Amino acid sequence: MKKAISNKAKQPSRAALARRLAVIADPTRQKIIRLAFAAQGACVSDLAQKLKMSVATVSHHLNVLAKAGLLAPTRAGQKICYILADTPFNRELRAFMTKYL
Repeated sequence: MKKAISNKAKQPSRAALARRLAVIADPTRQKIIRLAFAAQGACVSDLAQKLKMSVATVSHHLNVLAKAGLLAPTRAGQKICYILADTPFNRELRAFMTKYL
């Protein structure tokens, strides 16, 4: 008898989904995500300037977003930039944020 194939490997667990939603509930992180969507990525210093926040504060938010799997860090010379991780969740998030936020 064959086992049914589970979709769990392809989908985040409920706990992981709850963590991601908690991360994006923060208004500052929503702004960062929107800016990253619009610019196809963004560097820490550029985001700090646009948000009128310190580099340390923006860097903290970016690290939280990266740990949640929403952003991926890249290096552009001496700058650290972040691009959106290419995931089904992020594609859905982009569609949702475009429509509702």
